[in-house]
Amino acid sequence: MAMPRTFGTVYLDGNPVREGSAYRAGQEIKIGNTQNLKPIRWLQQGSLYIAESVVLSKISFLDLVNQGYSKGNKVHIGDVAFRCRLPRMADGTGDPGEWLDLAKQAGIVENREAMDCWFWGQGEFLIPDIRPLSHLRDPKLCTRLHLSATNDDHGRPVGWRPILEPVGIDLTADLIGTRIVVWSGEYALCGKLVDISEYDLVLDNVLSWPLIEEPSQRFFKPLKERRFVVNRQALTLTHRWVRGMLET
Repeated sequence: MAMPRTFGTVYLDGNPVREGSAYRAGQEIKIGNTQNLKPIRWLQQGSLYIAESVVLSKISFLDLVNQGYSKGNKVHIGDVAFRCRLPRMADGTGDPGEWLDLAKQAGIVENREAMDCWFWGQGEFLIPDIRPLSHLRDPKLCTRLHLSATNDDHGRPVGWRPILEPVGIDLTADLIGTRIVVWSGEYALCGKLVDISEYDLVLDNVLSWPLIEEPSQRFFKPLKERRFVVNRQALTLTHRWVRGMLET
């Protein structure tokens, strides 16, 4: 089951807006620092963050493509860089995509009553300019529904439900004193880096969350309360931390 998180805000032409706001053609889209009363709600699945709802409504696929948000555009929230993209869905090439598995793991349940929650996904069809979409509460619908990708359909009830992937950083001594997140497969630790060597690093004031139910001793070992030594050879991803991305 995914963990609920709250951080980041959508900006249109530099102005923060609430989740679900309607898009007007030509507006510049950004995701940036969290603004009070206008945060984005995410479902954390491993190191991915899936928007809990559509963050913009009445937007075409080409609007997102033209600003780089289909296959991935780098955004910054605080000191953390993310790759922001659409979920990969089943399409006309036979690629099953990722969305059905992600939705199942995140606990997204079927509810076909809300008909204003369609959202775009990545995928290709044999017919030019056709792209897949899914329903906010019925992920299985993405296998059989699609719409034109043209940018003249802003009146349609189709929205943007992005996925964020943290961008990895190199572990260097310059990060000492900085709060970072380190991953080893599905396990992760977040803490302030206080020491680093060729083989290990030490994190203090560590935050943990339910993904760490059976931590591998190959990944980390406790030194004292909330201080851990981490095996660098076991790391699969390291990235910076922003408030809200781990707290429950």
